[in-house]
Amino acid sequence: MKRFLFLLVGLMFFVVSASDAQINPPKNVNASVVSSMMNSLSVVLTWDKLDATNSMAFNFTIYKKNGAISDSGKFEKVWVTRENKFVDHKVEFGKKYSYYVTTVSNNQESVPSDTVEIEVTQANDIVAKVNGTVFDETSLSLLGRARVAFLPASFMAGPPSFAVTDSMGSFKLKLRPGEYLIFIEAEGYLPEFFDNVQSMQLATKVTFKSGDSLSFNFGLKQRVKPTIYSLSGSVKDVSGNPKTAWITALLTNRNFNHMPDLHGHSVTVRTDELGNFKIFAKENDTIVLFINPTDHSLQKQYYNNKATFDAADRIVVSQDITGLDITLASKVVYANSITGVVTDSSSSSPLKAMVYVYKKKSNMHEGSRNFVLSDSLTGSYTLSNLDPGTYYLLAAARGYRPTFFRYDGTSTRNWKNADSIVVTENTVLNNINFALHKFSATGNAIVYGNIVDDNGLNVEGAVASMVDENGEVLNSTISDLDGSFMLDGLSSGSYQLVFSAVDYNVAVTNNVTLETANNYLNVDVVLAADALTSIQSEKNMVTNFALSQNYPNPFNPSTVISYQLPSSGFVTVKIYNVIGKEIATLVNEFQQSGNYSKEFSAGGLNSGVYFYTIKAGNFSATKKMILIK
Repeated sequence: MKRFLFLLVGLMFFVVSASDAQINPPKNVNASVVSSMMNSLSVVLTWDKLDATNSMAFNFTIYKKNGAISDSGKFEKVWVTRENKFVDHKVEFGKKYSYYVTTVSNNQESVPSDTVEIEVTQANDIVAKVNGTVFDETSLSLLGRARVAFLPASFMAGPPSFAVTDSMGSFKLKLRPGEYLIFIEAEGYLPEFFDNVQSMQLATKVTFKSGDSLSFNFGLKQRVKPTIYSLSGSVKDVSGNPKTAWITALLTNRNFNHMPDLHGHSVTVRTDELGNFKIFAKENDTIVLFINPTDHSLQKQYYNNKATFDAADRIVVSQDITGLDITLASKVVYANSITGVVTDSSSSSPLKAMVYVYKKKSNMHEGSRNFVLSDSLTGSYTLSNLDPGTYYLLAAARGYRPTFFRYDGTSTRNWKNADSIVVTENTVLNNINFALHKFSATGNAIVYGNIVDDNGLNVEGAVASMVDENGEVLNSTISDLDGSFMLDGLSSGSYQLVFSAVDYNVAVTNNVTLETANNYLNVDVVLAADALTSIQSEKNMVTNFALSQNYPNPFNPSTVISYQLPSSGFVTVKIYNVIGKEIATLVNEFQQSGNYSKEFSAGGLNSGVYFYTIKAGNFSATKKMILIK
């Protein structure tokens, strides 16, 4: 028995020792001063790399103190990274700073590394010198006051550096060595990335080495002033009485090959007292109009009495358009309501939040979603006059994790784990409360994309969350009317993207990696309808063969191919390259009539044009798709 106890104690000592050995502090931490943005200075910390087979299991936490090691003051955590490098731009010339680094794995943190101290004086690196000109491509005349931006390909390398051309069209600048994207713009000219491309993804990266002296000459095309047209009409009720409403024009033909506009892509106006409105748009814009009456007894709609964004009429602007007259139907008034408050989970202070209400689909109608804002002073919200049915509620506030409602007060991003609420014509529910948890997003990386269903339709109101390896939610957001989403404030690392929307299965995108050279990442996702709610109504019965354009297109690395079959039969769907060689077979089986979607992953293929073909009975069709890596 004693021998057994000794063995057990020895085994426990070995396990503890082995566990400690796995979480060693970083070794050989070194600090140096380098040139930074606009010839200012930064401190760079480096340390030895971990074993490549284990490096993905570790994070590094950087601690900083203002002053020398011997000075009074406290070390504070300033950054977390997976890399063996940290650049501190928040330093001042002539001052001293102290740092140490720890290793974190499985929620355990190592002891501190050796502490290093540095005084910010002269830079230890040699800068690169850049000069050049900006000129008009047509006339070759030099352009004064043009702006040339050098954007670090690595967000860890710091903010962009800028130069403005003088009256002779010339510029010069000193840069810290590294890899950059170059962006050129001037008033009255089309902006572009080097080399003659419009998107960041297609831009040519330029590497500047210590001591380089490089010259560039950039030509810009004059911007053709767009023709502006007006769209006008009126809003009335069914009795012909003018009604005030908010009219939102959503631009659907924006090019999202670049980082999305943080301020959205829509314009909203209010009708006057006679119910009239006028909106201005550029020639060739494609517009969707959404009408939101201030009288809540009237139904919202998209132009021409359409219920959803995807079904809404697309208005192509090629001239002044008049007569966009809208008749709003009255809602059936129900004496029901849902009320509650939204608070901060730690302080219980009220929050201004969006409270979304989702009506579950049935075989008789499409699901619907709407939202109200909670009061910023009290956190209270009220939902009223709801169509009878089954609902799920979701609360979201900036800087907080969205959560679906649960009676026990716990948080969930998965609607299937939420509690549903049955609303009748006279249901009155109080104390449907939310307590939201803060998240911390301190990086500079951005992940953005579009969410569609397996029929290619936009999914509005989906929860998109970035989750780390410990299951911690780093940021969450809600998709817009057009299915777009954006997550910002992210740091380097490998994450999961999790998507949840009522009536759809949860989708997970694994291994979303943000490296120092990949700080703007596009991720699109397709949500499959939940099996319990994807009942096909008679109005959606398939009546003809069809092969849809793949989505997204261009794509990288995967895309979805959809098709429909009016009758059962043997179906093949194959992929070919430009010389007709078969690349893959997606479908080769007997299928019942209906709508189908198949995901094609091109991870091992080169960029270029590919074709996909369907054969079903006597029907065959081929479409082109483009892979861009």
